[in-house]
Amino acid sequence: MFADGDRLLYNASRNGDFVALDLAAGRVIRRHRFPGYTKGLAVTRRHVIVGYSDKAEREDRPTSKGFLAIIDRKSLELEACVDLNAAEEVPVIGNVNEVRCISEPDDGHGRGTPVPFPG
Repeated sequence: MFADGDRLLYNASRNGDFVALDLAAGRVIRRHRFPGYTKGLAVTRRHVIVGYSDKAEREDRPTSKGFLAIIDRKSLELEACVDLNAAEEVPVIGNVNEVRCISEPDDGHGRGTPVPFPG
């Protein structure tokens, strides 16, 4: 979950949804549905990165497929989905449970200043 100004961004994991809520209006302004469960949320200057994985029984999760959805932070449009299993050198990713950005600041984790929150 991440408060982004007057929007709340979160994963509705059981439904496989990424949801953006307008806090001032108290309504959903964007919903993206993905196959499986959504878990993990990183927030960069330009993007929101959401992890999602196949629905699998616990014993099958180490060999399930994992993905990242890249969403434009401003418009909330889906820009791309990345299949983490596509690389030959890493044939099995398993469930995605957390997403962190290490190449630039990740506002979703360890923010140095308080989140601007409406009123």
